[in-house]
Amino acid sequence: MVHAHDHTTALPVREDAVAALGTRVHLLGAGVERVVEVIAGRRRMRSTEVHALVVIAAAEAGGVPATPGDLAQPLRLTTGAITGIVDRLVRCGHVRRAPDRADRRRIRLGCREAGRDVAAELLETLGTGRPGWSAR
Repeated sequence: MVHAHDHTTALPVREDAVAALGTRVHLLGAGVERVVEVIAGRRRMRSTEVHALVVIAAAEAGGVPATPGDLAQPLRLTTGAITGIVDRLVRCGHVRRAPDRADRRRIRLGCREAGRDVAAELLETLGTGRPGWSAR
């Protein structure tokens, strides 16, 4: 038997419950990825570009615009691959580059309206499970 510990109490956790939770998390991730693929396809984008827009929009909403390097870890890509993604997003009018105010050698990324629309579509779809949304 496996035990989950907080700092005061040991709670028994059944191994089959842990396995079932792992399966559900995996299926949730696969479902999210399918939604990303559909949105990307509708907008003639790559799924990694949609993911990048969500990271950029979230950083911007948090008050600290992302750098290209900030995208590498959550997207699990090399900085070289990130450069290609950012270049495409800038070319398509989804993202803008701007020098960092504190360190002009660094570049900060911000979403243009088109990029915010893509990120919002994904987050609204996932958040509401919009009735009538279909993968067609």
